[in-house]
Amino acid sequence: MSTSHRAALPAARLSIGRKVVMAATGLTLAFWTVLHLAGNLLVFGDPGTIDRYGAMLQESPLVWLMRAGLLGLIALHVGHAARLAMRSREASAGRPRRAVRRSSWSARGMRLGGLAIAAFTVYHLLHIYGPLHADHRPGAVRHNLVSGLSSPFVASVYLLATFIFASHLRHGLWSALTSLGLTRSRRVERGARVLAAAIGLGFSAPVLAVWLGALR
Repeated sequence: MSTSHRAALPAARLSIGRKVVMAATGLTLAFWTVLHLAGNLLVFGDPGTIDRYGAMLQESPLVWLMRAGLLGLIALHVGHAARLAMRSREASAGRPRRAVRRSSWSARGMRLGGLAIAAFTVYHLLHIYGPLHADHRPGAVRHNLVSGLSSPFVASVYLLATFIFASHLRHGLWSALTSLGLTRSRRVERGARVLAAAIGLGFSAPVLAVWLGALR
């Protein structure tokens, strides 16, 4: 084995390790998203159900631990994504221009999608906790959701963010499962599409219900 090949092995192993960390954190975040969606869909139940759910979360002693864990997962996911992007840029120097262009468009879409999701998350937190919500009432989760989404601008932002998130999730799930060794790419990709579409429709449902007058 040549010296250059030996030198490349640690970097390759590090890159694989980062992909595994990204896959594990991405799947954990996807699972958390499903739990978050389940909580959101309580808005379609009894008017007081989602308010009681919100109060339970706020009063739980574990809520700050959960938030810290979530922030840690996001930091790991974003940090390793940035390192992999830098590594990919360095490695693409000697590759054919067409292959680089094709892979870079896909990677760039994921990076831009990630940035858009991060920006929306900040907006979402400012909206649900009051600073950007003119009719915010502490503890009135259902009222805040319905009154907030009654604004065409806010509803449009949420629908756009949901579309971007579903697209990011579809590619991310496929990439994560492939990185963890699932080689049946067609089935994995089909499953990722179905799950991402279901989650996207789930998050869109309250927005559309408010627009159609089903939620008041």
